[in-house]
Amino acid sequence: MAEQDNSEEKQGIFSTAKSHIISVITLNPIDLAQKPINLTHYLLVVVLYSIAIFTSYLITLLIKLKLLKAVTHILLPTYPLIGCFTIIALSFMGGYIYSIFLNNHSLKNYYLVLLASGYLPFVMILSTLIKDLAIVFYICAGIASDYFLRRSLMYGKSFERRLDRIYFVTISMLMNVGAYWAIFPIFFM
Repeated sequence: MAEQDNSEEKQGIFSTAKSHIISVITLNPIDLAQKPINLTHYLLVVVLYSIAIFTSYLITLLIKLKLLKAVTHILLPTYPLIGCFTIIALSFMGGYIYSIFLNNHSLKNYYLVLLASGYLPFVMILSTLIKDLAIVFYICAGIASDYFLRRSLMYGKSFERRLDRIYFVTISMLMNVGAYWAIFPIFFM
């Protein structure tokens, strides 16, 4: 009986993470008050995003016809580890800034920031295919990330003053577009 409960719990964690990732891709905000998350959800999304980033990196190497480099990265996968640590560090920095601004220190802020970085694998492949528009892809991904993140963080909440909302939108936009425009290309391209 205990094995069945544990199996159902694992299935719930995977289905929750899957539905959250689909919500990111479709730009639907997530209400984490209805279905609470824990550290297992966070770590699962980190692993899934690391695999997605590594796969997109290998695809970009194959597109560029750098087969030897792709094989060495498969045999010695330091790139996914660096990507994993970078995403964790950036999600903690962004989540901490949002926690200070929203006066709510919880895992959900870090989790939502982590989810918002889900556009990176797509941008990596698109910017390799169409190099002339790479900066446009990164900026658009930053805007999409900001839109998803702000709507999810503010789900069912509102600011008391209009000026606070303007500050929040400005800081959020600068953080997300800056991350996709400046930080992600340095680490992931």
